[in-house]
Amino acid sequence: MNGQAGSDRKVSSRVLHRLVHLSMGIFIALVAFGFLGWQAWHWLSIQLVDVKPLKKGILVEKLPAVAVLVKNETPLKAPLTGEVEMLAADGDRLRVGSPVARIQGPQGSATVYSPKPGVLCTHLDGLEGTLSPQNKNVLDVNMIEKIEISEEKDPGTIKVAEKGVPFCKLVDNLEPVVAFLRVNGDELEKLGHRDKYDLFLQGREVTGRFMEFRGSAPGQLLLEIAQCPREVLHLRQVKAEIITREMEGYPVSQDALVFEDNQSGIFVVEKQMVKWLPVVIKGHMQGKVVLQGESLNENTRYIANPERVKKGARVEW
Repeated sequence: MNGQAGSDRKVSSRVLHRLVHLSMGIFIALVAFGFLGWQAWHWLSIQLVDVKPLKKGILVEKLPAVAVLVKNETPLKAPLTGEVEMLAADGDRLRVGSPVARIQGPQGSATVYSPKPGVLCTHLDGLEGTLSPQNKNVLDVNMIEKIEISEEKDPGTIKVAEKGVPFCKLVDNLEPVVAFLRVNGDELEKLGHRDKYDLFLQGREVTGRFMEFRGSAPGQLLLEIAQCPREVLHLRQVKAEIITREMEGYPVSQDALVFEDNQSGIFVVEKQMVKWLPVVIKGHMQGKVVLQGESLNENTRYIANPERVKKGARVEW
């Protein structure tokens, strides 16, 4: 009996030791996995930190508008009725005597030549004689509002011409263009009076000399544009954006700001360490802020998503 009891105690002791060793192994494995998991999470968090170089730039605030372009236009009439073969492309700059088109009809054929220098335009809207810079003083808001642009022909659609009827025109690209910009009344007042306005016409930046304000709701801003882009010169009505404000500095997202004791700043990376750098905010625009500061330059690396890191952390990028 005593031998059996001793044997049972030895078995229990071995089982106990095995359980202890197993428990220690599981504990060590859990600690190791936890440490590895923390390391992996830390590594992933560091990888998600968005480190960017500061770049100097200009933020632009623009006021949308619709512009009607008034320019010197010379309609070219067909000398006979027939099919049209264009010898110059829409938008080409032509000299005096340049061939424009050949017309073939029952009465024969004829070549139309450019009577003056200018930009060839096949956009016809029937307003070539009505709208001209010389008539700008008699044009009013109601007349401009009634302009029908829908009947304007697309370039390249001229196939048949009728005798005595214009089939294309020349736009004088050497003379200034008058732009009638339609703007909502309240926004017109915000523009204020300036000698010159910078604006975009169909995405092309131009400068216009102030002529006058007209009306109130909607109002008109009349500008004289000395150099109108050739890509825009064809058109009668164009999308316009008037530049109302510009700010130069280092633009960053508002989310990149980090405040300490009511002082604005950003997280920067120096020698792979995260540091807080105070900055001066020049202004806000379009969800961004423009920063200034003597310590800022284009070699500065800042963190665009500071919520993912803490000051003093080590960041590899």
